[in-house]
Amino acid sequence: GQLPAADARCTRLPMPRRWTADELSELSGVALRARFRVDSAPTDTWALLLTQASTGGVVLINGKRIGTIRMSDGSTTVSWRRPHMLTIEPGVLLAGDNELLVQSTYRGGIHYFGDVELMPRAGAAAAQRGHYFASATLPWVGATFAAAIALLLGGLWLRHPDQPVMLLTLAALAWVGCNAYFLIEVMSPGERFWLLTAYYACSGAFAFFITLTLLRLSRTIAPRVEAIALALALLGPLALVMTAQRATIYLQSLWLPTLMGMTALAIGWTIAQRVRSRPSPQPVALVTVLSSPR
Repeated sequence: GQLPAADARCTRLPMPRRWTADELSELSGVALRARFRVDSAPTDTWALLLTQASTGGVVLINGKRIGTIRMSDGSTTVSWRRPHMLTIEPGVLLAGDNELLVQSTYRGGIHYFGDVELMPRAGAAAAQRGHYFASATLPWVGATFAAAIALLLGGLWLRHPDQPVMLLTLAALAWVGCNAYFLIEVMSPGERFWLLTAYYACSGAFAFFITLTLLRLSRTIAPRVEAIALALALLGPLALVMTAQRATIYLQSLWLPTLMGMTALAIGWTIAQRVRSRPSPQPVALVTVLSSPR
C-alpha cells in the first residue's frame, strides 16, 4: 500500500507494543513510526535489529527502504517469533533527527512489536544470536527434550506397565505438541485454526496428565476432583472451536494461567501429603539421639 503522509495523524504508544484483533477479521494494515536522533552520520555499515515484529513489514529509514520482512497476505498468515536484522548502508542515517517507519499487515490474533535496537552491524549480529536462541532455539530444545523423555518413559512402560509412567509419557507427548506450535511461523488462515486448536489441546492435556499423576500418587483426592481437572483441560480447545477462535484472547490471559495454577496446586498438595505421611520420630529415640555423646 501507500506510505502514510508525513502529516498523518499518529497515536503515541509505548514500546514494546502488544495489540489484538478478532480472529475472523479481514486483512488489516498498520504503520508504526518512530523518530530518533543520531549524533553523527555513521560512515560504516550499521544494522537495525527488530527483537520481535510478529507481523513482519516493510521497513524504511528516512524514506529509504532497508528491507522487507514477509507479511500476511491474501493466502498466508505470519507470526514471527524470531528477531530480524536489517542492514543499513552508509548514507541512510543522518546526523540529527531520523525517522523509522514500519508498514505491515495483520489478521486476527495477538500481535507484538518489540524493542528496536540500532547499532553497528557486528554488535547487532551478536545481539540477534542471543534473541534468536531465546525465541527459536529454546522451543526446539524443549521439543527434542520432551520427545526423548517420552521415548524413555514409553520404553519403560512397555517393559513394566505402570500407570504413573504411562501418564507421564502422555504428558511428555503433549509437551512435544506445545513446543512444536512455536516452531511454525508461516501458515494459511485455515492451518492457523487447526494449529491453535492442537496447541490448546496439548496444553490442556499436559496440565491434566501431570495433575492426574500427582493426585493419584497422593491417594487422597476424590474422583470428582479429577473430573474437575479434566473439564478444565477440555475447556480451552472446546471454547476455541465453539467460538470460532474468538475466545483466543481470553484463553491466553485466563485459561492458560489457570492451568498453570492447577498444576502448581497439585504439586503443592502432593508435597504436603508426602511430608505429612512421614512417621514422626519416637520421643524416646529422639531423646537418646540428642543426649548421645558426640
